[in-house]
Amino acid sequence: MWNKGHTWNFTKQKDMHNFIESPICMGKERLKNPGHPTQKPVKVLERLIKIATNPSDIIFDPFMGVGSTGVAAFNLERRFIGFELDKQYFDAAVKRLDCLTLEGCSVLSGDYPSV
Repeated sequence: MWNKGHTWNFTKQKDMHNFIESPICMGKERLKNPGHPTQKPVKVLERLIKIATNPSDIIFDPFMGVGSTGVAAFNLERRFIGFELDKQYFDAAVKRLDCLTLEGCSVLSGDYPSV
């Protein structure tokens, strides 16, 4: 069976094969410093996380870049573990994810606390 042993949160298998349309990551969502060449839109990551996980599941991103998957996981009440080798991107991800739990900090504006 195509879905044996996996979590799929959609009603028909054909729903899994639909395209996810979203503008590229730009504007307020796009981190400027450091700029990451492949930053993903949080909306796309949220869609994928909703399809394949349940609240409280752990989302693992071994190449987290600036933490967009972590933001999507947090928004959907999932736990998150991320790894990043590039210290500049890792520090940006930590600031971005810390910001989600702090008041007076806007993830979209890049207004991050110092680490």
